[in-house]
Amino acid sequence: MGRKKGYIHEEGVKKKIKKSLKGRHVSPYTEFKKGKEHPQYKGARAFAKIVKNYYPLHNWIKSRKPKSMFCEKCGKITDKLDCSNISGKYLKDISDWRWLCRSCHKSYDLNKLDGRLK
Repeated sequence: MGRKKGYIHEEGVKKKIKKSLKGRHVSPYTEFKKGKEHPQYKGARAFAKIVKNYYPLHNWIKSRKPKSMFCEKCGKITDKLDCSNISGKYLKDISDWRWLCRSCHKSYDLNKLDGRLK
């Protein structure tokens, strides 16, 4: 017998359920693990959190750097281009940014984070 859809418990039953569930955690494996100890820790790949003004800076660059019709790395013609930082310092300098297609941008960032690019 399953749960009745739309069934409303009485107040006394609600209190008992709430009391029995109090203090229960979803997974004891991840309960108090923070940072590198947590299994979903992404490390350097979470660089967007490090740069406080990451998204506003991208928007600022997008509004000032003319959008190209082709990827500046592979030359692919597409309308889906991302603004990619070259130096990794996220300067407010238009020459430090370039337009890349999604696949080039992803591979460039992953290589940069893994230390394959300088």
